[in-house]
Amino acid sequence: MEYNFNNDSKDADEVRFSEDLGPELEECKIKIRRGFWTAVVVAVLTLIMAIVTNYENGLVAMLDSGYFYYVAACVLLAIGIYYKSRVSASLMLMYFVISKIIQINQTGKASGILLILIITVLLAQATLATFKYHRLRKQQNPEYQATSKLTWWLATPVNAILSLVLVTFLLVETGYWVPTSLMNEETLSVTHVETLRDSNIIGSNEKVDLFFSEGLTSILEGGNIVTDSRVISYESVDGELYVFSAKFSDVSFVGIEEKGTALSYSQIYVETYEGDSFYLLAPHEQKEDEQFVKMIRERAALAQSESNQG
Repeated sequence: MEYNFNNDSKDADEVRFSEDLGPELEECKIKIRRGFWTAVVVAVLTLIMAIVTNYENGLVAMLDSGYFYYVAACVLLAIGIYYKSRVSASLMLMYFVISKIIQINQTGKASGILLILIITVLLAQATLATFKYHRLRKQQNPEYQATSKLTWWLATPVNAILSLVLVTFLLVETGYWVPTSLMNEETLSVTHVETLRDSNIIGSNEKVDLFFSEGLTSILEGGNIVTDSRVISYESVDGELYVFSAKFSDVSFVGIEEKGTALSYSQIYVETYEGDSFYLLAPHEQKEDEQFVKMIRERAALAQSESNQG
């Protein structure tokens, strides 16, 4: 990332450079500014998605969601593009294109394809413009430095962090990374949902309303789910998958038997009227365990009320 806060458009060298190359330089600046505003639009759209998908769970869940980190990354990349950073422009373009390819591949739908193409073209133009801008300036003045030493040292860790965020995004969306926070079907990767269905953990028509996995490398190592029809706990032991579940109409009791800590998960005890029982695991720090208990109790009360009326 080549932030150069001391070399803005009012710098004397750039003014002289503008006089020499005129339209060619202005064209680069215009495309870079378009790229900046395009990155801002992507950040705003991502922020709206973060608000919509986490509105019911409150501000803490919103800030803890993956979307929020992507918003922060887009904002930083937009700032980099504003300061004519080639790295920022390239990362923003790669992030947007790859994320949309994954989205289309997973959903099988190319919704909003016109907007996607427009954003891609604008970001691509901005990326090429940043490279051309610095190349032309170097040709005009061999001593020109796109980035000061201080800026380079400050920007390098930012680059590393942004790259890590984008790599994490790709791993999560492709199903190669286990989400560490409470998820639902809207925020859970399509790949993960398909894995749950292919493993017969959830049915083809079941909707995931709450999901948490304690797995390290795969969600199949263990997980806890509340769907629209039942509560499920599963785990893999010695390569064999065990699934425990109960319909809401059969749940006689649910409660937190042992609250978790920063290093352990809460144990939620579920018992049925037939005497069967099993445990769910959930984090406690943001009261995720209480969300599980509350939803199961509400669903169980509703299902049993409807059953009694019938």
